[in-house]
Amino acid sequence: KASISSSTTHPQFLRFKPIDANLTTRSDPSATGDSSCDYSDGSWVYDPNAGFDRYDSSCKEIFKGWNCILNNKSNGRDIIKWRWKPRNCDLPPAGFIGDSLNRNMFVSLFCTLKRVSNDVKKWR
Repeated sequence: KASISSSTTHPQFLRFKPIDANLTTRSDPSATGDSSCDYSDGSWVYDPNAGFDRYDSSCKEIFKGWNCILNNKSNGRDIIKWRWKPRNCDLPPAGFIGDSLNRNMFVSLFCTLKRVSNDVKKWR
């Protein structure tokens, strides 16, 4: 669970933090000098071990033209190895991939959920 509030460190953004900071705050906050968790304060990091199973042929919801992996986009496998790393807390991995197109985001979430449960259905 998370809450949204104004951020004093990033006034132009909303502060997105866990409701129970003890669940995700690092055990040694002295390393950064700040024990507060703000998911909007961090940086993109390259994770060479990140998988790309959502973009194989297992999810039929992805339009063929949007599937960068199956269409052999030159940097497709590298793009999906970047993840957001908050500075003062741990963020569990989530497979919500997409851009400004709502369909891309929906399809990514749908395909991720479909991998763990066949009960996931879509309605139009």
